Amino acid sequence: MPLGRVLLLLLGLGGAWGQSPPLEALLVLEEDVIEEGRLVTYTGVKGYPVASEAELKALLKRLARPPRPPRFVYQEGRWRGVEKKGLSFVEEEALLAYREALARGKESFRLPAHYTPPSPSLKDLYALGVREHLATGETDFRGSSRERAHNLLLASSKLDGLLIPKGVFSFNQALGPITEEEGYREAFVIVGDRTEQGVGAGCARCPPPFSAPSSSPGFPSWSATPTATRWPTTGPLAWMPRCSSPTRT
Repeated sequence: MPLGRVLLLLLGLGGAWGQSPPLEALLVLEEDVIEEGRLVTYTGVKGYPVASEAELKALLKRLARPPRPPRFVYQEGRWRGVEKKGLSFVEEEALLAYREALARGKESFRLPAHYTPPSPSLKDLYALGVREHLATGETDFRGSSRERAHNLLLASSKLDGLLIPKGVFSFNQALGPITEEEGYREAFVIVGDRTEQGVGAGCARCPPPFSAPSSSPGFPSWSATPTATRWPTTGPLAWMPRCSSPTRT
């Protein structure tokens, strides 16, 4: 072997000898799930290699997240109720756990995480009698402009995970202000028999999926009180699903 290659190999090994091997930071997660009418808790562990305190600090920022509200998702041929607990970390606690693991020659350490359930949580919904996915309402917005699609998705995100209590429900109150300050964009809206630019175009597609499932068998009867529309139209729209109690915004 040429001398140059031998010296290069030795120099490379010397650099590796001066470094400690990375530890594995273990994140323990407990996730509640509603499946087949039962509330089940799953526990899992995920490891992350950490070679320095700087890497640990960066990892804590990457893993931190707010709680996500419960929802039903279709997975592997069945509906499951899922949620995401919020994760937060105290930097000094994590650094202390890392330093102790290094001092004791351990290969891993548990991340001291703080968990925040969403409100309401799956446990709250289960206590109220929620056991399964009952119905789905959909609307098709293919062909809409980018601005209209943005408004529809923004409005839908504000309604995601919404728990509707008994009594009078106001869609407008649940949605909140439709303004540029809230992030809505201008796009073409239908006003009478013409179109013009308006903030929040596309939000009118949100109510039909709310009302359509109400006509499914097994639901208690309810009535919707018509209110003035933001942009009056001349007649029914083809993309609105048929339902027994249409809702207008």
